[in-house]
Formats: sequence, structure tokens, C-alpha cells
Amino acid sequence: MIFYLSSISVIGSEGGAEGFEVGGTVVAFRQGDFSSFAGHFVLYSVLTALVFATLRSWGCGFGIGCAVMAVAVSSLFGLSDEYHQSFVIGRYATASDVLVDTFAATVTAAIIWARATSRPRLRTAG
Repeated sequence: MIFYLSSISVIGSEGGAEGFEVGGTVVAFRQGDFSSFAGHFVLYSVLTALVFATLRSWGCGFGIGCAVMAVAVSSLFGLSDEYHQSFVIGRYATASDVLVDTFAATVTAAIIWARATSRPRLRTAG
């Protein structure tokens, strides 16, 4: 989804707004505005949760190292996505998008890690 959205060429419109066409409908936004940042935050939060879940299934658990790895993978993907976006007509790479992506990844990983490590452990009778 992230790669697809960053592959869409941007068309200009009046008032400095930009937009892209999805299914015949032009979706307008300003690159760098709240809706752009909110979209990045949501998408990279989901990506980080999925990366965390994948790492956990590979035996990483809920340790702080796993959380750091999830943030690193998501942040590097964000950086590579901005690089890719710089080649799309009408789009450009911004450091602010990478910062929002990294912030979203950090917040999400911290929430998952904090919730997982603060749960009381079940004891088995023995």
C-alpha cells in the first residue's frame, strides 16, 4: 500500500494544492500538511506493528531489541520510500516525511513493548 501510494504521480491544481487521481476521483492535499502527516503516521504505525509481529513469530519476543529492530526496519523502509518517491513525476522526497515515519514507528513500537512487558505473567500451579 505504501509503495503504491508513493508511486502515484501528483497533478497540480489551483491554490497550490496538489492531488492525485484514484479511480477517477481527484484527491487533493498539500504535501507536508496535517492530512499528509496523519496518513504517514497511520501507515507506518501499521507497518511497525506488522514488522513487530513478524519478528516475534521468528522468536524475537517482546524485548527492547525487538522493538528497536521494528523501528529500524520501518524507518529504513520510510527512507527508501522517500528515495523512490523522488523519481515519481510531481513528487519529491522530504525529510519531514521520514521524521514522521520514524516517530510513528517509535511510538507504535513503544506502545506494543510497554503493553507486552507490563502484563502480569500467569503462573502455573505446581
